[in-house]
Amino acid sequence: MPRLILRRLALMAPVLLGLLVLVFVLTRLVPSDPAAMLAGEQATAAQIAELRARLGLDRPLPVQFWLYVTQVAQGDFGTSLYTHRSVLADLAERIPATIELALATMTLSIGLGVPLGVVAAVHRNGVLDHLIRVVTIAGLAVASFWMALMLQLVFSMWLDVLPLRGRIATGMSQPPIVTGLFTLDYLLAGDLRGVAHAAWHLVLPAVTLALPATATIARFTRSSVIETLQKDFVTWERAIGYPQRVVIWRYVLRNSLSATVTQVGLLFGLFLSGSIVVEAVFGWPGLGDYLYNAILISDYQPVLATTLAIGVVYALVNIAVDLTQALIDPRVAEQG
Repeated sequence: MPRLILRRLALMAPVLLGLLVLVFVLTRLVPSDPAAMLAGEQATAAQIAELRARLGLDRPLPVQFWLYVTQVAQGDFGTSLYTHRSVLADLAERIPATIELALATMTLSIGLGVPLGVVAAVHRNGVLDHLIRVVTIAGLAVASFWMALMLQLVFSMWLDVLPLRGRIATGMSQPPIVTGLFTLDYLLAGDLRGVAHAAWHLVLPAVTLALPATATIARFTRSSVIETLQKDFVTWERAIGYPQRVVIWRYVLRNSLSATVTQVGLLFGLFLSGSIVVEAVFGWPGLGDYLYNAILISDYQPVLATTLAIGVVYALVNIAVDLTQALIDPRVAEQG
């Protein structure tokens, strides 16, 4: 197990460096001038050139990249042109919101996707299987931004039962910040009303992100369970008289979780990087919303820092997935 962890950590550095190089080059290829946007429409060419030189945008690309890498190595991610604050401070403030949304989404996706996949596999080619497959295909086919708008329209504007936007209602005080996860911080403060309020605001964005994730988890679980049901040990357990529910939920499911766990890890990383539109629609103050606004004004520093932060979390999540698989199947640790 320790060797597996060390090997995965060693692979993180070149992957993150490659990600940083790729994003750095792509941001410079975009046909926009952040200096001109920051200077304003009334600025003269001389003022724009002066600002460009002050930001270091007039230097050769390799020099700009080297200066940025040395800056990051010192823990300095620059200043955002959008918020006029330290990028590191912005990330520290916004990462907990995105992680809280991702955790809520994954809890919902696993809680629905795994049972649906098992039920579909047990009733293979039956009515329930066909119905679940239709639902999962629909979940994968529907665009997240459209689903977000429809959920807002129905549950917030027509029925008025769920909040439209934001993490908490305007005028409500935030909990004492301990973890940055509002539901947990309210709980630690003993404010159950705050817990319910924060959880209520999580419902619509979490459901929006959970629909395609639930479909993916259900499909992978179904395939894995169908494959496991054909194993000899399942036939033996049935032959000696184990009840069907014991065979399925205690033995078959455990031996079918490897592929599902991998998908869960990939989906968690996807939520951190792919929730830009959903966070923007719901006004969720996380990394996606921050990245969205930074891209709009070609604010390079937050784009690079946010991408790097997502890459680090993604890599750590994948290490956690490997460890989970090693616990489920010890052969993974031996091969690591």
